[in-house]
Amino acid sequence: ACRKLDGGMKPAIGQMLELRQAMQDPSAVGYKPKHDLWKAYQQRFENSFNTANPALDMRPLFLDAYDEHFQGTPVFVGEYHSPSKDDQQFDLQTMMDIAKDRKTLLSGFSFFEFQVRYDKGGSELMFGMFG
Repeated sequence: ACRKLDGGMKPAIGQMLELRQAMQDPSAVGYKPKHDLWKAYQQRFENSFNTANPALDMRPLFLDAYDEHFQGTPVFVGEYHSPSKDDQQFDLQTMMDIAKDRKTLLSGFSFFEFQVRYDKGGSELMFGMFG
């Protein structure tokens, strides 16, 4: 089980903490690296996660805790789209404003997805900017 943060559960943070710990001490997870994983993590690593939460949830649900615990390690949202929001333009602009804010470690996001995937069906039909 992943570690919990003081103050409760935050999505993805526990897994990211476990990964960082494994990079600091690979032997703790039964791995003997050929190279310095901790140095590579500090110099080149960027965490990522996917979310369908609206932009206004990003700070309280994830970024506030991330910014506190991961100074120096940027984070990227690999799949971002909140299909439940009626005003997608406002939601996207808000997310872009958060990513532009130098006080947060959010480096950017990728919108998911541009066209509806009709071949997938089900809840996947909620996604897609065009379709």
